[in-house]
Amino acid sequence: PLAAAAGASGKPDRVLDGRDPLAALGGGDSPHQFIVSYLSGAAALRAGKWKIVRGDSGAAWELYDLQTNPIESRDLAGSQPKELERLVALFRQWESDVHRDASQPVPYKR
Repeated sequence: PLAAAAGASGKPDRVLDGRDPLAALGGGDSPHQFIVSYLSGAAALRAGKWKIVRGDSGAAWELYDLQTNPIESRDLAGSQPKELERLVALFRQWESDVHRDASQPVPYKR
């Protein structure tokens, strides 16, 4: 959708997923249920006021309520296990969806 807005066309060998965010960029509602960041095992997922974060694929997930703690200084993983479980399940579903993508990822070089 962003490529189309810029006048570009996609490559036929790439599978594009996602939703059109143009309304949100113009001040409307986001079409996304959640947003994921992922790089070399480090990951974060944000859904509404909640955010989970891990430093690498072997690390424990941390949970933050961004509404009451926007600087992420109080990890609520121990006191909110059901919320943590819900968000980790969303992340795992996202991860599974990404792995089904027919496109090969571009290697990240440090």
